[in-house]
Amino acid sequence: MKFITLKTEDAVGCVLAHSGKLAGKKIAKGRVLSQDDITALQHAKVRHVAVAKLETGDMDENTAATTIAKAASGDGTHCDKTKHGRTNLYADCDGVLTYTAATLNNTNQICSAIALAALPPFFRVAAGQMICTVKIIPFALPEKFVSDAAQYKKTFTVHPFVKQNIILIQTTLPDTAEAMLDKTTLITGQRLQERNNDIKKEIRCVHRRKDIAAAIKSAMRDKPALLLLAGASAACDVGDEIPAAIVDVGGKIEHFGMPVDPGNLLALAKIDNTQCVVLPGCARSIKNNGFDWVLDRLLANIHLSSQEISAMGVGGLLDDTTARPMRRQPPTKPKIGIILLAAGMSKRMGKTNKLLASWRDMPLVLHSAKIAAAAVKQNIAKRAVVVCGQDAEKISAAIADTNLSASINPQYACGMATSLSSGLLALAADELDGVLIMLGDMPNITLRDIRAIVAAFHSTDDIVAPTYHQKRGNPVLIGRRHFNALRQLQGDVGARVLFADHAIIETPAGAGVLFDIDSAAELKSNP
Repeated sequence: MKFITLKTEDAVGCVLAHSGKLAGKKIAKGRVLSQDDITALQHAKVRHVAVAKLETGDMDENTAATTIAKAASGDGTHCDKTKHGRTNLYADCDGVLTYTAATLNNTNQICSAIALAALPPFFRVAAGQMICTVKIIPFALPEKFVSDAAQYKKTFTVHPFVKQNIILIQTTLPDTAEAMLDKTTLITGQRLQERNNDIKKEIRCVHRRKDIAAAIKSAMRDKPALLLLAGASAACDVGDEIPAAIVDVGGKIEHFGMPVDPGNLLALAKIDNTQCVVLPGCARSIKNNGFDWVLDRLLANIHLSSQEISAMGVGGLLDDTTARPMRRQPPTKPKIGIILLAAGMSKRMGKTNKLLASWRDMPLVLHSAKIAAAAVKQNIAKRAVVVCGQDAEKISAAIADTNLSASINPQYACGMATSLSSGLLALAADELDGVLIMLGDMPNITLRDIRAIVAAFHSTDDIVAPTYHQKRGNPVLIGRRHFNALRQLQGDVGARVLFADHAIIETPAGAGVLFDIDSAAELKSNP
């Protein structure tokens, strides 16, 4: 191919090198000039044009790109229409992309005019997702180069996820919270659903070798293709409780540990024809970790050996997760706002507004207000607002010494949902990462409780709830992505209605997170 400038009348059949306009219409580069084009150019008084002139043995860019792309397209993939020397390959199904880096490199090294760019090997893809682009950089190239590139047949394959019988075993210790087990089930189920699978059965047992072995034997009666084992304590040695139990029932540990972080404490095992995975602790997090890499291959029926796990260290330093006991670096401090709800009508107190009633020598609401103010002063929270409704002036006067701003909710009689919306507005909440929702009738909340809740909050996707003796309490911290859902609540409902549809991060706190005052009798019994 020659890249030259010709007289317009001599350019018939050549490829236009630069775009231009004729009679207000664009004539694009890469166009093979026809006699009509030449006539139009001459009419526009264009005397010379820059063109690419193909020579004997040359192949035009579109034909070359199509030829190479079709050769490279393997099972589970297809090519789209070629345009401007580019053809894209797409996945036919949800699954895992495979190819060898050497083959891709060999193709690109045939000629610098050939450029293939692909997603990484073993990348999880969705049906219709682009997996590779084939680009011929000049307007043409020698047919020999195209032929050399096309010799690499079916370079790219997408292995579809296969529906499998999957059983989850979770172990428990005396202090294991039921909510943590439920969260693990939820997150594991979500992982499997993303790969067109689900949990067929779950078994929970004590984190003790003989009990785990019994649970495995029970699971094996259902002939699972994949057995997932999540320990209350992550396995830290091949002789630990879960790996040892697998060996006790006749299984074999194929690989212990993996060079992917997070995900180091994963073990791969086999019992007869059942593949077993001992989950690392980070598998309780929704963030990408080593377990995802293993799960991708197993559910796509891609063989996974000990050597292949050992090779995962290349690119194996992943984003950190909140589930790690020792993070690589301190997380970015979240910007937290506090909404103190003090707009209620105290219906169970009769004519008395309980928030103004004296409790331990000060108005009940003042206890919570002081803690909120201290959280702001000590930079645990950015700002706080007290949402008032009934007796708003008196509530505002009661908290005046805290210097907290008071926001009046004129619709307080319609229920708590209106106070949440009012508080979000007053806080300018969209500038924050999360809001802590405090209740004005909970006087035993401590600054230590607030610190613990905020410390557990690591991303805008989270909801954090404090627990005491494994029972959830208040206040709760809601991540920014849930703010719109809060604004849409109606009636006398609070943020807890969101809990059913989302995984909740729990953090231990003091007894005060379960204590509130609802009646005159409770007020008198706790002077």
